[in-house]
Amino acid sequence: MLRSSFYLFSLSICLSLFLACAPKGAVVIHGDIEDASNLNIYFDKITANGSTRVLTNAEASSSGSFDVVFEEPLEAGIYRTRVGAKSAYLMLTPEDKQINLK
Repeated sequence: MLRSSFYLFSLSICLSLFLACAPKGAVVIHGDIEDASNLNIYFDKITANGSTRVLTNAEASSSGSFDVVFEEPLEAGIYRTRVGAKSAYLMLTPEDKQINLK
């Protein structure tokens, strides 16, 4: 029990430091996905005509967590995060600065 509490405390400190170092106006997407260890996570923009454009990708850690940082605000629209055949859709605005996915 003490070990898991220490792990969660350490993880929260690391995440806080990471977010504090992000550029002003940056968008930070943090995720924790079960069974996604060492897999690529893709972040796509869905265009008005329904096509998709890959904006970036990141590799999940051995625990399934990942971080994606965009230095500029994202334009309003529909975005998709995908891991393998699974995906999640997000409606974002330029005011969205920190997104947490679980």
